[in-house]
Order: sequence, then C-alpha cells, then structure tokens
Amino acid sequence: MGSVPPLIAFVCQANVCRSRLAAAFFKRGLREAGLEGAARVATAGTHALPDRGCCEWALANVDQDDRRAMLADDPTPVTAQLLDDASLCLGLDREVHAALIRLSPPARPKIFTLKEAAALAQLAIADNSSRGQNTDFDWRGGSERDLAWLVVEMDAARGWLPVQPDGPRRFRRSLTWSKSLDVPDAHDDTRRAVRHQITLAELQPAVVSLAASVASALRVADQQV
Repeated sequence: MGSVPPLIAFVCQANVCRSRLAAAFFKRGLREAGLEGAARVATAGTHALPDRGCCEWALANVDQDDRRAMLADDPTPVTAQLLDDASLCLGLDREVHAALIRLSPPARPKIFTLKEAAALAQLAIADNSSRGQNTDFDWRGGSERDLAWLVVEMDAARGWLPVQPDGPRRFRRSLTWSKSLDVPDAHDDTRRAVRHQITLAELQPAVVSLAASVASALRVADQQV
C-alpha cells in the first residue's frame, strides 16, 4: 500500500450525528478486519455549525475511543477540497448527495449515498470474485483490487441497483432513486428517541457491509504490494 492511506469522507447535514456514527462504525470495521489505519476517515456537514457540538445519542452508541475522537472535533462544513482529496465520498441521504455533486462536479464519479455505496461495493467485489480476475488491472500504479479500483467499479455499476419505489404510485418503474437510499435524519423529527433508533437500524448495516467490501479490496492490495 502507498505511504498515504486513501481518504474516505462521510457527509451528512449538520455533522453532529449520522456522519460521525458512520465514520465510527467504519473505523471499527477496519479494526476488526485487522486493517486499522489502512484508510483515513473524515466527516463533514453541508450545514455544519462549529459551535453546535456532537449529538449525545450518537456519543452513547460508540465505544470510548471513538467517543473521545468525536468530542475532540467540532462540526466541520464540507468543502470542495475535501471532496477532491477523498477517494470515496459518502452522503447520508440523497439531498446531501446532490449538494456534494453541486459543490464539486468533477468529484461526481466517487460520490454516492452511503446505502448506494454499500450495495454497489458488495456487487463489485462479488462480481470480481466470480470472474476470478486477479491480474491485468493497474490503477494509479496499485494492485487490481484496491480502493481506487473498487470506486471505479462502483461507479460503473450504478445501473445495477434494482428500482425500489417510495410507495404505491401509478408509475413506479420511473422512480429509480427511492427513499431506500436515505439514512433518515433523526434531528428532523420531534420524536428523536424513536427516530434515532430508525437511523441506527438504517445506518449500521450499510456501514458494516461497506467496511467489509473496502477491507476486502485493501487487504488484497496490501498482500500484492
């Protein structure tokens, strides 16, 4: 692997809850895969306010080390520079996803919603394994299955995801982008205790799946260097 690990950015609206939880769970997934430090992780918000602080519920759902890290950082506004520097940019919902593309159009191929990225990465890894491709791919001087390779494959596979309509409507098949790609923002509802549980139920499986796919790509790259 290179001397500078790739950067993965998680972005929500306020950078006080969803993006921080996602980053904490992602780093935990890499640690459990024996790849701690194999990727750098950043968080930001499209409407972040530096003096807002971190969501107490989010703090209560991470381990002590991640809690300290979350408390050490103020909410950070997302910048075009962050998106340009990152190897993979993950918006927690479609509204954030669209805002990121508007902020840095050239970064569009590496910008996904979290749940979209989790599904596409899993498909890309499975497809690569089924085809038995272990050679003939050199991306940025690295091995075949590294993060850059994975993001390229994810971008190419966007059309693979099945249509999942928001609800019963007359023209369901036209609803390619559905709410199923969103991790709901618990802070948009007064019933925050209930909404936070829904947020966690939507967020955690997607992050666990994505971390496993990224770990698979990074592990193969590390073994081939």
